[in-house]
Order: sequence, then structure tokens, then C-alpha cells
Amino acid sequence: MKLVELKCPACNGTVKLDPEHPGEAVCEYCKTRYIVEQESGDEYKLGNFGSRSVGDLPPHSFQEVKPRTALPQETQKVHEEERKRFVIIAVAAAVVFVAAIAVSARGSAGKKSSARATGAVVETAIAAEPTQAPEKPVVWSQGMEQVILGIYGRTPDQVSEQELMKLRYLELSPGLWDTHTDRKYFRVSYGLDGDLGADGEMAIHTFEGDLPAGMTMGWELFDDFSSLRALKGLETLSLHSTLKPGDLEGLDNLRTLGVQYISPDEVAALVDDPGQLTGLIYDYNQTSLEGIGQFTGLERLELHGSDDLTDIKDLASLKNLKSLSMEYCPNLTDFSVFFTMSG
Repeated sequence: MKLVELKCPACNGTVKLDPEHPGEAVCEYCKTRYIVEQESGDEYKLGNFGSRSVGDLPPHSFQEVKPRTALPQETQKVHEEERKRFVIIAVAAAVVFVAAIAVSARGSAGKKSSARATGAVVETAIAAEPTQAPEKPVVWSQGMEQVILGIYGRTPDQVSEQELMKLRYLELSPGLWDTHTDRKYFRVSYGLDGDLGADGEMAIHTFEGDLPAGMTMGWELFDDFSSLRALKGLETLSLHSTLKPGDLEGLDNLRTLGVQYISPDEVAALVDDPGQLTGLIYDYNQTSLEGIGQFTGLERLELHGSDDLTDIKDLASLKNLKSLSMEYCPNLTDFSVFFTMSG
């Protein structure tokens, strides 16, 4: 018998003769076994064993199978078109799938990138956000140490912030000189919260301290008043001295201030809000009261020693003024502003 390549009727796989079983053939793919019934030219008839014996199969289970021959041109063309369509569809599906994965990956990466970017922005914003500057360390001059020691009986480093907060009134005369005894000293008057006198008002206590040997005046002892910032409870402060910007920083409770040798503009620069002051006592030689209008809450004004003062018309800007004292202003002759002031 001449063997040609046959196709399995079940799966279209290749059917070959079984050398161990003459007259039988087996499909290489699905392993279906066939019986070669007869040969007629190049044609073969196969019987399908299946899972049963040949005798159990109905007659139509046997079919005539022709060897593989070339398909008609029209059939080949149809199959080729179908194959191309299948390939195109498969490629298109693959492209869509890959594109979807890429988009998903980009979206995920974008979210992560966005999150990182957002985090960076937040971190940058936090880093850029202005932080509260740490408080400057308090430097106690030798004179201010003597003041605290005289009030509390302890050095500043032994007095708590709460105790310092109780100091409400402080008047300091740094440089006094008794010409009869040639004594040079300073004087301190103070009042503490809760310390009341017989009249029910805050008790004011006074003490004096000698200047160290070799000092001619108290200015040498009180060369730095920046430690006043630590006395945050102060309501009245009177210094027969001058101050610098920053010395009174943070004294929000301060209402009455007495200073010397600085102008109204310089006084205003000492406090966070000039309008917080209700009382001002100062000694400064000037020709006018220019700048006094910054103290919008002023109720009491004392001006000591201004030889050149001739113009006081700016007093009219102090709408809340109730008490005015002007000492030693020999060249002041025009008092017409008083007729325009109320109160």
C-alpha cells in the first residue's frame, strides 16, 4: 500500500500508519486511531475506532479521505483574506492592549509623580513659610542686675518669668550726685502686682544703690537697657535716661513711658504700637511738637526742658488728651492752640 499524507477527520491533524499494527493509522495530534479499509488508486477509506470497537460504529463513521491536494485558487484567496483579517484583528487587539497598559502605567506614574511633586511643593512651602524667630537672649547689664537684686533679693537668673511679670511700675534714676557728700548713686522706685498700700493703691517702694568705685556717673553702670524686654508685665516705666530701638520689644502692657533726650519719632519707634501709650513724659529740646500725633491714645503729656520750643500747634491732634504739663519752655509765647482743644 502506498502511503500518502492524510488528514484526521476529527482535528485535521496528520494521520500516519502504525508500524506495530498493520492496517491501522493514528493521528499525530489527537491520537485518534483509524482502520485503513481499502485502497483505490490514491484514495483510502478510514474507519474510526474512537473509544469503541469497529463493530459498534455506525456505517457513516467510515469516510473516504483524499490525500492533501492544492486548494482551488478562489478558495486559497478566501482563506488568505480570512487569515489576513485575523492577523490584522489580532495585531490591532495587541496594540490596543499594549496602549492600555502604557496609559495605565503613565497614569500611575503620573499620580506618583504628581504626588511627589505635590509633596515637594508642600515641603517647599513649609520650608519657605516664615518661622517665628527665637527670642533673643536677655543680657542683664550690671546696673539692671542691681535693680532686680534690690526688688526680689535675688539675681535675675534666680527669678522666674512669672515673678518678673508681677513688676508693674519701675522708675529709675541712674545717675544721682550728692554734692555735699560727693556721693554718687542710683535710685529705684517700683511697684508689684498685688502689693497694695493702705489706700488700696499699688504700693511704691524705693531703694538706692551706690555706684561702684571708679564710676563717675550711673550711665556707666546702666549702659544697656535691653533686659527691660524681660519685664513683660510693666505698665509704667520712667527712666531718667535714653533708650534704643528694641529695648522695649514685646512690652504690650506698657501704658506710661518716661524717657529723655529722644524725639517723639524716636519714642514712637521704641514701642510696637505708639497708640498703646496713654501717658508720655519726655525731655527733649525741639522747636515744635512734630510727630506727637502718632500717640493717638495719649491722655497725659509732660514735657520738661525745651529751650527752643515755639510751636505747639500739633497738640490739636491729641484728641484724647486730658492732662498737659510743660516745664521750662522760656521761648513759648503762642498758646492759641489751647482754644481749639477739647476736654
